[in-house]
Amino acid sequence: MTLTGARRADVARLRAALTELPSVSGVRDGSPPECRTTRASIHDYLSGRLLPHRRRRLENHLDGCAGCIRAFIDVRQVAWNRRALDRRLVAGDHRGGRHRRPPRRSGQPARTATSNTRATSGS
Repeated sequence: MTLTGARRADVARLRAALTELPSVSGVRDGSPPECRTTRASIHDYLSGRLLPHRRRRLENHLDGCAGCIRAFIDVRQVAWNRRALDRRLVAGDHRGGRHRRPPRRSGQPARTATSNTRATSGS
């Protein structure tokens, strides 16, 4: 299974789990349309992918709707947990940052910075 396939499976599993939670599953037929659109947009809001006017509309709705704010908190927590898990999976046994140079072997000369300017030869 590819990484994207694994992520799709994780997303499908998380969505199924979220619909089973009573505090989050308010996206039933009886929910007001504004609640349904707000809850459908929470992930995009957390990812920073909402247009400014839609973001303001979502934030205004969250200010006045206890059910949607609870759903937002739950989805945000799941996103934080997933992000932390992704970091651990990617890092694994990796001990250094990607910006660190590997340690020099004994006997190798130290690297010196080279100049980007080229010497011009007089013709």
